[in-house]
Amino acid sequence: MKLPGTPLDHIWFYFTMMIITILVFVFGFGLLEKGPQIETGTVEISFKKAQQIERNWIDKAFPQLDYLLAPVSPLPCIKIKGIARAIRQKTQKALDFENAGDFQRAKQILSGSKHWLPVLTLVILSAKHNKEQDALQVLENYLKANWNQLKNSTKQSDRSALIHLGYMYGWLRIKTGQYFGNYDLLWGSLKRPIGVSTFFIQKPTTRNQSIPKPGGCSGADKLTSYALYNNLIVAYIKTKNYKASQKERNKECYRSPTWRESQTFEEKPLLFVMKKLCPSNDIDEYWIWAITNAESLFKQELEPQDSLLNINLMLLIDSIIQRGDQTVEVQKALSQKRELLRRLSLKNWAS
Repeated sequence: MKLPGTPLDHIWFYFTMMIITILVFVFGFGLLEKGPQIETGTVEISFKKAQQIERNWIDKAFPQLDYLLAPVSPLPCIKIKGIARAIRQKTQKALDFENAGDFQRAKQILSGSKHWLPVLTLVILSAKHNKEQDALQVLENYLKANWNQLKNSTKQSDRSALIHLGYMYGWLRIKTGQYFGNYDLLWGSLKRPIGVSTFFIQKPTTRNQSIPKPGGCSGADKLTSYALYNNLIVAYIKTKNYKASQKERNKECYRSPTWRESQTFEEKPLLFVMKKLCPSNDIDEYWIWAITNAESLFKQELEPQDSLLNINLMLLIDSIIQRGDQTVEVQKALSQKRELLRRLSLKNWAS
């Protein structure tokens, strides 16, 4: 490089280069300390759009998304003490045909029985073969004639059968769109099994616990207390015309003063939603019952470990948020609870 010709020019040139070198050193060193500078900011996204993105994911995992029913009840044990050998052999024979791929033959063998073992087996098999309407008819006929007898029995196998029969009756009513218009019908088919389950599992039943099959045999497939509560909440949401007496409603909404006073918005947002909705006469009643049962779940378990239940509770909270009639604090707490349920549903589904 050719330098300027005069000494003065040389001085100015060197002086300028020195200044540039110092500036490069100072600012370059500062940039190295800070590392790469990435422009950050908050990208606002509407609740509606965020919900749609999430729905797209859930649709892949759970096609035809709606409030989701828990699976059908597991098949009962065959080797149950106290049941006539002929009934057990008949049921086993039907299962052998089912396992060989001949459901129709299994159905013929099980049909017409007056004992809960073949009836429950037929109902479960029919549901698995998408014959829900047939299964519901069989079960309704059986329960009409035998419900009171089972209800009053002290035998462990009968009590367990009552839970599974009631669970399947509720499952089939929801599945076929024949919802529950009154308190007695829904209570008998979906709430009673929850009460009877306390003979087998520890209170409170809102914690996820396995309910033994009739006969107590082991197996990977289990009916759980979460499944009972999941379908109960779904039944309330689906039953748009649900009605109960004011006394029943007040009992459902009651929470002890010590319980209410000890909770914060962040811990139990649904409790604060209940406090506003329960005295109201301007809201569909099914909505209150769904929320009170969801709140009962959170009362005992802040993080339910069940994907279907997580998604149903998330959808329920979505509906509450979209109503927009809660305080800012409650809305914020509901959003936080929804985010927790979303993460749990992803985690539990993936595992």
